[in-house]
Amino acid sequence: MGVIISKYSPAALLLCAAVAPGPAAVHGFLSPSLHHISTSRRSAAHAMIPVDDASTERLAPPDLPAELVDSSYAKGATDESRAAGSGSNENVPFASEEAGAVDNYPPFNDPGNPLRGSDAAANDFFGRLIDDAPEGALGSFAADARARLTTTAPEAGYPSWSSEALREQMSTSQNDIAWGAEDGRFGLPVPRQRGEAWRTWNLGEWVNGPSYAAGGCPDGSVLALDGDATARTEAALKAAGVDSDGAETHEARLVYVDGRYCPALSRPSGVCFSAHRDGEVPHADLFARLPDGFTDDLAYESGMGEDDLGVADLSGPDHNVGVATERHANNRQMGTGCWAALNTARAGCAAVVDVPDGEEVEKPVSVVFAYTDAAGDADGVAYHPRLFVVAGKGARVRVQQRYVDLSLRQEGAVRPPRLSNGYTQVYVGAGGSVTHDYVDETGGSVVAGVESRDDALRTEEATRQGARDSHLECVDAHCRGRDSEYIATVAAVGGAGRSRVCVAVTMLLEGARGEINGIVLAGGTQRSEMRTVLHHIGEGTESRQKQKNMVGGRATAVFKGRIRVEQDAQLTNSEQLARTLLLSDRSRAWAVPSLEIIADDVKCAHGATISDLSEEEMFYMRSRGINALTARNLLMYAFVNEIVMGMGPGLEGSEKDGLKERIGRKLERIVPKQDRAIKGEFSSV
Repeated sequence: MGVIISKYSPAALLLCAAVAPGPAAVHGFLSPSLHHISTSRRSAAHAMIPVDDASTERLAPPDLPAELVDSSYAKGATDESRAAGSGSNENVPFASEEAGAVDNYPPFNDPGNPLRGSDAAANDFFGRLIDDAPEGALGSFAADARARLTTTAPEAGYPSWSSEALREQMSTSQNDIAWGAEDGRFGLPVPRQRGEAWRTWNLGEWVNGPSYAAGGCPDGSVLALDGDATARTEAALKAAGVDSDGAETHEARLVYVDGRYCPALSRPSGVCFSAHRDGEVPHADLFARLPDGFTDDLAYESGMGEDDLGVADLSGPDHNVGVATERHANNRQMGTGCWAALNTARAGCAAVVDVPDGEEVEKPVSVVFAYTDAAGDADGVAYHPRLFVVAGKGARVRVQQRYVDLSLRQEGAVRPPRLSNGYTQVYVGAGGSVTHDYVDETGGSVVAGVESRDDALRTEEATRQGARDSHLECVDAHCRGRDSEYIATVAAVGGAGRSRVCVAVTMLLEGARGEINGIVLAGGTQRSEMRTVLHHIGEGTESRQKQKNMVGGRATAVFKGRIRVEQDAQLTNSEQLARTLLLSDRSRAWAVPSLEIIADDVKCAHGATISDLSEEEMFYMRSRGINALTARNLLMYAFVNEIVMGMGPGLEGSEKDGLKERIGRKLERIVPKQDRAIKGEFSSV
């Protein structure tokens, strides 16, 4: 049931799961350990690597019976090696009560075991984002989020998640707090190179680059434009593909320019408005939630499931993931908790779509986050866009969320590097439906042909403005009631040097359904990631996922999709497929689909393929007079068109207008300009 990637010349086989019989293969299927593959067309083969890398992170006590030691623990550990492996100080009290209440609690790392260089730099990087910018405008929400970030997390310890068999053995074990919170500076795990969520991100290079310390309008003020400025900005929006008015195609439109709400360009309605103070935000309990299990209570509708277990204890005592700040749970997270809290602490306003029970919004609601090329702090500026969507019982709405660049300055002007840290929350009531179209087109266009040996092209790509931009997005969706539905189409097609989109869908009650259709285009020297979680908690829930990635130039693309089916989620039906086109010899792709199934009566399937464009299809078109470049463009366009077709009216456009046409132009910059160095078929079977 593994994915095999083969290349006829030279021959190579890559296995995602052990297929030979024997104890190792049996354990590989039954344990929660996952495996991943790094695939490059320059390499003949890659060995399997444990995703958790747990053998270097969690060390078994020396008196633990041999039958309880699996591949997640290292045998022969000593007290000293356990302390070093966990990064903890054995003199720190276990589960200290003071840790949860006192800021700047003594660090878990002793002076003789300091943080690594990239980890220390990550602390400073995230610390500047918290401390250097002024407080956000969302009042109590911002204050609570900042307190959560800066108050040291309590020391974790094994007993909260271990099975009964291990509980006694590990009652005196060393701290096992998550990477990113192990030194006691932060209450939520911040990025760590050794952390599973950031393993492929090249964290050291990122945190030693622009600091993005300047904040983008956290005071909540609106952007007032005069007549001329309104006309210029409207024209720039139209050039970026945003309808000038959209009254015929959209129910409402909210426009944010450089983090500030722009009333002159917006058209709010009764269900769509901009909130600038904490008192203006409806459903405060939902708005304050954090992803990745850091809000432990499940987001059930009122009167449903209040007595049920929280996220940490689902499928316990033997299969629960545990407290979110422990390393066992942290290895299964997407790394979005700290960024969502930072968004809440720093956001100047929030776009709100609140559809009451039984109401159906016929036309889409458009929310546009636009960034200009205005001058600013040379070391970068951070923006924290926020979208909050709540659909009541039986309510239906389509929300189109877009990120675009606006050109308002003279050509050649230099703008600062940009960090966009977005947080989108979606809650769907019983019988309700939310369709969510998400498109990121920021960062400009990559330079074509960087896979060649032409140093001038590589220099041009390295020095373009968008190459220093970072785009982070967390989408946290909850199907709260019975027969609720959330359908997302996510297109990460921008030119930012780094892009990371994380989508989580939680299906809480019977009949809930989640669907994610995604596309990632990566070229130049981009590093793009798409991480997803489909979490089945209620019985009889259903999910579908289709992911397509296209990687060219010297870019790196990562897809990691996790499906977790809890013990009570019997009769779950879930499917997941990731397909990747690796277009150049210098590009890299990681495709990591995974299943964690605790229930025993389910229908689940997943798979991943990585290939180049079909030589047979290329030959067919070449034999009919189509040149090689046009043939490759046609095949690439057909590959992504299946996802783009799911976009709603006013966004999808046509082949000569709208998103399709802009994606076509981006594809032209990804397609290789020369023949491959490695000949022959390269496909997944």
